[in-house]
Amino acid sequence: MIKNEYTLKVDLKKKYSAVTPTFVQYDTAVLRFVITDDGKPLYFTGQTSIKTYHRRKDGVVVEGDARVETVKGQPHIVYEYKGNEMYQLGFVETSLVIYTNDKKVSIQPFNVKIVDNIYDDIAT
Repeated sequence: MIKNEYTLKVDLKKKYSAVTPTFVQYDTAVLRFVITDDGKPLYFTGQTSIKTYHRRKDGVVVEGDARVETVKGQPHIVYEYKGNEMYQLGFVETSLVIYTNDKKVSIQPFNVKIVDNIYDDIAT
């Protein structure tokens, strides 16, 4: 199923294995992350930056900036696609890194699928 926004519940101690976010190339697209650490909510304080990294099929890695939003008292990390991440169709290996000064916390990489049109996902 194709949506323009996905909320991913990710645990720092586990590999993400739920639904594969699928976006139509160059459409508006948003990833929201609700992050836990061994099942407990992870609250963000003092982060200096939050980055997403997208390794396309052609090997190019596109870096993006994410932000924190609070939804019903729980922090969400929000990333809005800019377009270059979607340049190549197919699977894009995606990761998220939270930087706090000289320290970083990363989630396990996962795939995002980029399709040419909404019917591509139905056929696969």
